[in-house]
Amino acid sequence: MIPSARRIYGDYIASLIAPLLSDAERCSGLRIIRGECISIDQLRYGVAITLADGSCHHGDFAVLATGHEMATCRSGCYVDPWISPADAGVDEDARILILGTGLTMVDYVLSLVLAGHKGPIVALSRRGLLPHAHRSVQPLPIDQADVPFGADMTELLRWLRKLVNDHVAEGDDWRSVVDGIRPFSQQIWQRLSISARHRFLEHARAWWDVHRHRMAPEVENRINAAIASGLLTIMAAKLCVIELGDAGALIRYRRRGANQPSVRSPVRHSGRSSQSPTFAISAWR
Repeated sequence: MIPSARRIYGDYIASLIAPLLSDAERCSGLRIIRGECISIDQLRYGVAITLADGSCHHGDFAVLATGHEMATCRSGCYVDPWISPADAGVDEDARILILGTGLTMVDYVLSLVLAGHKGPIVALSRRGLLPHAHRSVQPLPIDQADVPFGADMTELLRWLRKLVNDHVAEGDDWRSVVDGIRPFSQQIWQRLSISARHRFLEHARAWWDVHRHRMAPEVENRINAAIASGLLTIMAAKLCVIELGDAGALIRYRRRGANQPSVRSPVRHSGRSSQSPTFAISAWR
């Protein structure tokens, strides 16, 4: 099984962190503590973090690094997308439902293709958006004074759309604009109001993500080939319910713009049990 590029990158990051870890002879360095945080209290000098086991840890700052949302479907119908299909026992003829159409979905589909998967794959998300592909472009130089820091979402999006439209009208690529904003993205976010942040997460985040977090061109070609062959189907829909039964999992979903839910036939996975369905979970787009 050939590992995906993102998995190789993950191993690379782990190799960079390893030398920073504390050992028995050192009290300084990085310590990894596994536990559930139940409270963070701001002190006069620093913060105190209390874990579910009653232990308390102090620091100068607390950073909430939550990572990707965890999958909510666990019993009998979930396969970790970071485990290769072969290691997870996914049969090559299994019918696969992937919740989400982001880069994790892309990686998992490529893993399935490389493993010779033959069963149908459906990737479902509310908007059915796929990440765009990288192109060889230079970031657009943007003057910090021209960035509307502190503006509301409407004004900010209007500024961004005009910047893209003007740039494309000159025969250039929209990717240059997105890459040119990168040095200012953190400050833009920090100066948004709470209500503006909520609006962005609810309405604009998915669109930003597929423009900002892109596929390599060769990956785009493989995904397009999987779609053209009928192996992969991208669906814009909302998952309503998963019903587990003797025949596998019955999927009820509502297509985007539809009023009534639809039903998808049972999804089976014969790797562990002839009745065990398979789902790979990734970020929504």
